[in-house]
Amino acid sequence: DGVAWYKQHDTHRMLREMMRVTTWLFLIFLVLFGCCIPLFGSAVRYVADFGTLYAIGGFIVLAFAVMLTPLMPGSIVDLAGGFLFVFVLVENHNLQLSVAWLIAVVVVVLLHYSGACAQWFIGRMRV
Repeated sequence: DGVAWYKQHDTHRMLREMMRVTTWLFLIFLVLFGCCIPLFGSAVRYVADFGTLYAIGGFIVLAFAVMLTPLMPGSIVDLAGGFLFVFVLVENHNLQLSVAWLIAVVVVVLLHYSGACAQWFIGRMRV
Protein backbone atom coordinates (compact mmCIF):
# COMPACT_ATOMS: atom_id res chain seq x y z
CA ASP A 1 0.00 0.00 0.00
CA GLY A 2 1.68 3.20 -1.18
CA VAL A 3 1.44 6.50 0.59
CA ALA A 4 -1.00 8.79 -1.19
CA TRP A 5 -2.08 12.31 -0.37
CA TYR A 6 -5.77 11.57 -0.78
CA LYS A 7 -5.93 8.79 1.86
CA GLN A 8 -6.08 9.02 5.63
CA HIS A 9 -2.99 7.45 7.22
CA ASP A 10 -2.06 6.21 10.65
CA THR A 11 -0.39 9.00 12.63
CA HIS A 12 2.19 6.67 14.16
CA ARG A 13 3.21 5.39 10.72
CA MET A 14 3.47 8.91 9.33
CA LEU A 15 5.68 10.05 12.22
CA ARG A 16 7.87 6.94 11.86
CA GLU A 17 8.38 7.62 8.14
CA MET A 18 9.15 11.29 8.80
CA MET A 19 11.76 10.29 11.37
CA ARG A 20 13.26 7.81 8.91
CA VAL A 21 13.58 10.49 6.22
CA THR A 22 15.01 12.97 8.71
CA THR A 23 17.57 10.43 9.90
CA TRP A 24 18.69 9.60 6.35
CA LEU A 25 18.95 13.29 5.45
CA PHE A 26 21.02 13.93 8.57
CA LEU A 27 23.38 11.09 7.69
CA ILE A 28 23.69 12.24 4.08
CA PHE A 29 24.44 15.81 5.08
CA LEU A 30 26.83 14.67 7.78
CA VAL A 31 28.82 12.67 5.25
CA LEU A 32 28.60 15.44 2.64
CA PHE A 33 29.60 18.33 4.87
CA GLY A 34 31.78 16.41 7.28
CA CYS A 35 33.87 14.42 4.81
CA CYS A 36 33.45 15.59 1.23
CA ILE A 37 33.89 19.34 1.69
CA PRO A 38 37.18 19.08 3.65
CA LEU A 39 38.43 16.60 1.05
CA PHE A 40 37.47 19.02 -1.72
CA GLY A 41 39.27 21.86 0.05
CA SER A 42 42.41 19.76 0.38
CA ALA A 43 42.19 18.77 -3.28
CA VAL A 44 41.90 22.43 -4.32
CA ARG A 45 44.94 23.34 -2.24
CA TYR A 46 46.86 20.43 -3.81
CA VAL A 47 45.84 21.41 -7.37
CA ALA A 48 46.68 25.08 -6.74
CA ASP A 49 50.28 24.07 -6.05
CA PHE A 50 50.59 22.89 -9.67
CA GLY A 51 50.00 26.44 -10.89
CA THR A 52 47.17 28.55 -12.16
CA LEU A 53 47.17 27.20 -15.72
CA TYR A 54 46.91 23.56 -14.64
CA ALA A 55 44.38 24.23 -11.89
CA ILE A 56 42.00 26.35 -13.95
CA GLY A 57 42.59 24.46 -17.20
CA GLY A 58 41.94 21.14 -15.52
CA PHE A 59 38.79 22.50 -13.95
CA ILE A 60 37.50 23.78 -17.30
CA VAL A 61 38.03 20.36 -18.91
CA LEU A 62 36.34 18.62 -15.98
CA ALA A 63 33.51 21.17 -15.92
CA PHE A 64 32.69 20.62 -19.58
CA ALA A 65 32.82 16.85 -19.14
CA VAL A 66 30.37 17.15 -16.24
CA MET A 67 28.12 19.80 -17.82
CA LEU A 68 27.58 17.77 -20.98
CA THR A 69 26.28 14.77 -19.07
CA PRO A 70 23.06 14.78 -17.05
CA LEU A 71 24.75 13.07 -14.10
CA MET A 72 25.57 16.20 -12.11
CA PRO A 73 23.72 19.50 -11.92
CA GLY A 74 25.48 22.63 -13.14
CA SER A 75 25.16 24.26 -9.72
CA ILE A 76 27.75 21.82 -8.34
CA VAL A 77 30.16 22.86 -11.11
CA ASP A 78 29.45 26.52 -10.35
CA LEU A 79 30.09 26.05 -6.65
CA ALA A 80 33.30 24.09 -7.18
CA GLY A 81 34.54 26.52 -9.82
CA GLY A 82 33.88 29.55 -7.69
CA PHE A 83 35.78 28.06 -4.78
CA LEU A 84 38.69 26.90 -6.96
CA PHE A 85 39.03 30.15 -8.90
CA VAL A 86 38.97 32.35 -5.80
CA PHE A 87 41.44 30.16 -3.93
CA VAL A 88 43.89 29.94 -6.85
CA LEU A 89 43.74 33.65 -7.64
CA VAL A 90 44.21 34.70 -4.01
CA GLU A 91 46.94 32.16 -3.19
CA ASN A 92 48.93 32.20 -6.44
CA HIS A 93 48.49 35.81 -7.57
CA ASN A 94 47.88 37.67 -4.29
CA LEU A 95 44.69 39.28 -5.60
CA GLN A 96 42.25 40.82 -3.18
CA LEU A 97 39.35 38.59 -2.29
CA SER A 98 36.77 40.90 -3.89
CA VAL A 99 38.67 41.04 -7.20
CA ALA A 100 39.18 37.28 -7.23
CA TRP A 101 35.50 36.75 -6.44
CA LEU A 102 34.45 39.06 -9.29
CA ILE A 103 36.73 37.25 -11.75
CA ALA A 104 35.41 33.89 -10.54
CA VAL A 105 31.79 34.96 -10.98
CA VAL A 106 32.39 36.19 -14.53
CA VAL A 107 34.35 33.09 -15.56
CA VAL A 108 31.90 30.65 -13.97
CA VAL A 109 28.93 32.40 -15.63
CA LEU A 110 30.71 32.25 -18.99
CA LEU A 111 31.55 28.57 -18.47
CA HIS A 112 27.98 27.79 -17.47
CA TYR A 113 26.60 29.64 -20.49
CA SER A 114 29.02 27.99 -22.91
CA GLY A 115 28.16 24.59 -21.43
CA ALA A 116 24.46 25.29 -21.95
CA CYS A 117 25.17 26.34 -25.55
CA ALA A 118 27.16 23.14 -26.10
CA GLN A 119 24.27 21.10 -24.72
CA TRP A 120 21.89 22.90 -27.06
CA PHE A 121 24.16 22.26 -30.04
CA ILE A 122 24.53 18.57 -29.18
CA GLY A 123 20.76 18.31 -28.75
CA ARG A 124 20.20 19.74 -32.24
CA MET A 125 22.58 17.28 -33.92
CA ARG A 126 20.91 14.75 -36.17
CA VAL A 127 21.75 11.15 -35.42
